[in-house]
Amino acid sequence: MKKTVLLLILTIFPVILPEALRCQAQEMILDSSHTYTWDYWSSEIHEWTLSTRQINSYDIRGNITEKIRYDRDQYTGQSTLSGHSAYTYDASGNWIELLFSSWDPDMNKWAEYQRLVRVYDARGNCIEFYNYYMNPDTIEWIGKSRVFYSYDTQGNQTEVINYGMDLNSHEWVNGYRWINTYDATGIQTETIYSNWNPD
Repeated sequence: MKKTVLLLILTIFPVILPEALRCQAQEMILDSSHTYTWDYWSSEIHEWTLSTRQINSYDIRGNITEKIRYDRDQYTGQSTLSGHSAYTYDASGNWIELLFSSWDPDMNKWAEYQRLVRVYDARGNCIEFYNYYMNPDTIEWIGKSRVFYSYDTQGNQTEVINYGMDLNSHEWVNGYRWINTYDATGIQTETIYSNWNPD
């Protein structure tokens, strides 16, 4: 099965924007890879210059499993490895882990720096979310934040509780809470935001 990806013309992108940015995409084949390239318009040489190239890989379900990013070195003009993202899914197709890495040219390998984890209930609702960062000294994952989600019988999200990590005690501490209210038809009618007061 094939999907055709149209040419995108972008004018906003978080890299370098002398005048404009152009994104071109090749044809995508599931259970394969797909390449995007971003070019920026150089006002000096009056032509498109390669800025970023990203290769996305997919599984047979069409879920993205990997992203590899190359950025243009501003001094050499060469395309070099920059970033890597790796996705893991459960049997239902929900992503349960996302690892971010940056390229370490000295070690000649990817260096993981962030890990996101999701937990789902039997209905496929995300009920827990964890954000970790890598401690480069101990090479251990350290918790940064976590979020718990609650739902009603209709699947509406009723509560969100956020926790942060206390860097001194290394324990989770309360952050904020959202409470959502819905009417009989399932339309959200109210949201109450609260911050935790440790005093």
